[in-house]
Amino acid sequence: MKILLFSDLHSQNECLEKIKRLIKLEQPDYAICCGDICQGDDLKYFTALVKILKSLKDAFIITGNNDGQLVKKALFDSNFSSHLRLRKLLNYKIFGISDGEIEKSINSEDISGAILLTHRPPNKNQLQQNLKNAPQYHISGHLHSKSGMFKYPATNHIQIPSLISGQFGLSMYGIFDPDTNKVEFKKID
Repeated sequence: MKILLFSDLHSQNECLEKIKRLIKLEQPDYAICCGDICQGDDLKYFTALVKILKSLKDAFIITGNNDGQLVKKALFDSNFSSHLRLRKLLNYKIFGISDGEIEKSINSEDISGAILLTHRPPNKNQLQQNLKNAPQYHISGHLHSKSGMFKYPATNHIQIPSLISGQFGLSMYGIFDPDTNKVEFKKID
């Protein structure tokens, strides 16, 4: 199974072109996007991304701190939303929490053993503990230039870099296969 990982597009048209190229090059089955799709309420950009992702079997998306309320609503109403939804990807559970949207009503059983998506990285102090209902994987974006899979007692944290080129981004993406517990990060120009 191949899952394309990307985050932090910030309404940059170059990122949409890169995603098209990556789908053709990598031929992933699925995609995960961990937020900051847009700058504010750029519904045209969000719609363009959704159109591209329809070529895959499925995509799992949450919003970040730069996505406006109209983009959040459009995502939450779409089939790609993983925000506070327990979704299935073959034998895996996926559950997402969009930035700024954490609710006390989350059932810890929803994230137990799941692939948890958040925009901001998890608290490292919590990851050092053996938590009873921890996710198997915790995937996040937000940091732009940091990437990797980090193993902690609580979970495996996967940090996705930005697809944006330039000062705050390395223009990188990930290819993840939870069946083999491997993620590979690659640069794209």
